[in-house]
Amino acid sequence: MPIDDPNTWSQGAAAFKGIFDGLRSAIGMLHDLRDSGDAPSREGELIDAALDKAAKAAAIAEAEVAQALGYQLCKCEFPPVPMLTVGNTGRDGGSRAVYECPKCRHNTEAPYTFNRMPGK
Repeated sequence: MPIDDPNTWSQGAAAFKGIFDGLRSAIGMLHDLRDSGDAPSREGELIDAALDKAAKAAAIAEAEVAQALGYQLCKCEFPPVPMLTVGNTGRDGGSRAVYECPKCRHNTEAPYTFNRMPGK
């Protein structure tokens, strides 16, 4: 597959999303195990430390992949949060994409100056 093919990028992004979703699911299951109280306290502390480290690594990797794929990043927290396209400006005879952070809701345009896509 050629590197400049949009379908290649789309398939790569879908694969990375699956990896991140699986990692998050595993982290959630470990949190559930820890919260059940079945592990001794020292083991529980080690599990907590490992979970925190894994969650941070997954979030950093997600931000790096998003940046490599050309996504805008919001710096409302660390690691940065990938912003999503929510509309376009539709002014100046052209159309420029408007991005919004799913966590803090900050967007790249002033309120009411862009056309929001339905459902966004």
